Amino acid sequence: GLYLGNRGGEWAQLNDSHKNPGSYELNIRGDPRAFLLHDFQFRTDGNVRLPITAAITKDVTKIGRTRVNYRTQKNKQHGEDKLLVKNLDNPDMCGVLASIAIVQRFFALLDGATIVPLSVYQGDDGEIYNITASD
Repeated sequence: GLYLGNRGGEWAQLNDSHKNPGSYELNIRGDPRAFLLHDFQFRTDGNVRLPITAAITKDVTKIGRTRVNYRTQKNKQHGEDKLLVKNLDNPDMCGVLASIAIVQRFFALLDGATIVPLSVYQGDDGEIYNITASD
């Protein structure tokens, strides 16, 4: 989330009481505040839209761009899209590669549930948790 300068609430749960999946902070529209699977679109370098599952298949090499939708924002620019372009010169800071890794982890842990925030991880105890501000 930090590569884009996202606010904490856009990619994580700010309150530790929302540590368990199924419990999350809601935005002004009543849906989860943090990014959801449908907030991400993967595209080729030629800007052809790929299915979200491209991140977990052999098609991952075709992904050259990620479009991120900001459903609600503090600055009131609700529904804004930002386009990320793959940066192989600096892969550790590439928003496209980071978004692919986030979606891969999400599918591995939650099998692509659509109304659960993407910001999850598996704890040392084997349980799935939401990423919170204190993580």
